[in-house]
Amino acid sequence: MMVMSMHAFHVPRVDGAWLTRLPDLGHMGADIFFVISGFIITKTAMSMAAADDSGRLRLSGAFALHRIARIYPLFWIVLAVGVALHGNSEIVAEPGKVLLLHAPEHTVPVMWTLTFELYFYLVASLALLIMPRQFAWFLAIWVVAQALFVLFHGPWILRFPVSFEFTFGATAALLVRDGRLRCYGLSLALGAIGFVGSIAVVFLVNHPASLSWRLIWFGVPAVLLLYGLVGLEVEGRFMLPAWLQRRGTESYSLYLWHYIIVGLVHQLGLGNVLVEAAIAIPVSLSAAWVSYRLIERPFIRMAHNIRFGGPAVILT
Repeated sequence: MMVMSMHAFHVPRVDGAWLTRLPDLGHMGADIFFVISGFIITKTAMSMAAADDSGRLRLSGAFALHRIARIYPLFWIVLAVGVALHGNSEIVAEPGKVLLLHAPEHTVPVMWTLTFELYFYLVASLALLIMPRQFAWFLAIWVVAQALFVLFHGPWILRFPVSFEFTFGATAALLVRDGRLRCYGLSLALGAIGFVGSIAVVFLVNHPASLSWRLIWFGVPAVLLLYGLVGLEVEGRFMLPAWLQRRGTESYSLYLWHYIIVGLVHQLGLGNVLVEAAIAIPVSLSAAWVSYRLIERPFIRMAHNIRFGGPAVILT
């Protein structure tokens, strides 16, 4: 929703007018997205490893199939709409973008995050294949290996700081699962302070999207907030409202469709960003509601009906 608001309210920056910088706060949404994803994938993978004794290959294969069904069908549909609107020259030039080997940054620009998402799916699948019962140790080894890739100029996706934000979320999942630390209130307070600091950073820099230390400025507050909120939920002390939980369920659809909808509304030539946002935001939320129920959920159920010899585990 932060990312959607950033695109819906995007206006040219005006020196001295802080209101024109407010949309830049949406850049932090991508970092929160990566941290939450790392948390969910780790929690799900470890739950599968604990519940399924059908063998490493089947376990890893089931996990990979579920993630493919979660990501690709909706992606291909949205990509097809983007191609219909903007042409297929980008896809013809780089066919690998159909599989998200590289992001189709011109057709639907927000899809760049999915390439990183698939990278972490691959890491989790390998962990389930090689060390399913020592998932945490595999991630620790992988973080060290990735740091070496950064030092020695390895593949581009491993050198991007945001790739490490998945392991931030994974660490939070491991701490919650362990249950011994339980400094949820302190984590929430520190996360809130860090979040305020990151907002200040956004207003101080010209291009927060390319901020060199966004891993620290945005990723650390995100994981502190996540750990604190989930911990309070586990203890029954706090629960997000049901309407917001439902938006979370629909968030992938919202993320993919909103950019196209915002662009179409902008093409109406209304000339007022507030009016455009007032149209684009509710239409995007409605489209996400429909998309999740008619596209995402059927494919998720279809994938879970394919049995790999162990109990079904629902992935979100």
